[in-house]
Amino acid sequence: MEPPRIKLEIWLYGSLARYAPDGGQPGYAQIQLEVPRGTCMADLLSQFGLPRDEKGITFINGQLTDMPGMGADLDWQFSQGDRVGIFHRQSMWPFQYRFGASTSNALKEASRGREGGALYHSPVTPDPELLAPTKGGEHRPTSAGRVDPSDPGDPDEKAD
Repeated sequence: MEPPRIKLEIWLYGSLARYAPDGGQPGYAQIQLEVPRGTCMADLLSQFGLPRDEKGITFINGQLTDMPGMGADLDWQFSQGDRVGIFHRQSMWPFQYRFGASTSNALKEASRGREGGALYHSPVTPDPELLAPTKGGEHRPTSAGRVDPSDPGDPDEKAD
């Protein structure tokens, strides 16, 4: 007897659209898919022939579940009606999540093992020059999330 099946809505973004059964559209592919209950992310990637090293930022039901090079959601078992968004590893961070995204427990756990427990857009160590402390010793991020070493710090702060 065949296991029960569930329906998923899959979105492949950027160049990953080429892995859709119909080749997708320029920039994305939306796929309605029926899979056996118990299907996990690794199974889904295999079904599409999508190499793991091309998989980048991933969301399931609006929750951030993976970042490039981490593989935190490969064992994620899908449920009926899940909506899955997979971006190419070289895609930009989706703008609607720049100021915070709900994060899966598996991704939180995987990030604890990274240097400083940090998540980066790509699996490389950030440039130390971007993390240079200011005169007062703090790191002050710019509006782009980078540290601005020319920022003089708090004007009320005592100078050394």
